[in-house]
Amino acid sequence: MNKDLRNSFLISFLYVGSATLALFLMNLTNIFVLITLLLTMPVNFISFGIAYTEKNSTLPIIIVQLGMFFLFWAILYSRFKKRTARARKR
Repeated sequence: MNKDLRNSFLISFLYVGSATLALFLMNLTNIFVLITLLLTMPVNFISFGIAYTEKNSTLPIIIVQLGMFFLFWAILYSRFKKRTARARKR
């Protein structure tokens, strides 16, 4: 497997996964959940709104977070690929 593909997948999985987990644990008043929500706000802002507006919002949150995961993975992979191409030119 390509090193850039694997690394971008792992980083995306951990970042978006922690955002999803923090969204599901949002009802707890834990400082770690609040910090995680703030740090992962770029990938959970839509799901954050869904969680506050709908009572049973598990499925919509999962669908939106899957979309965010694939989008974030594609962006991160293209950035890693460009970085590797620049390093090979030098």
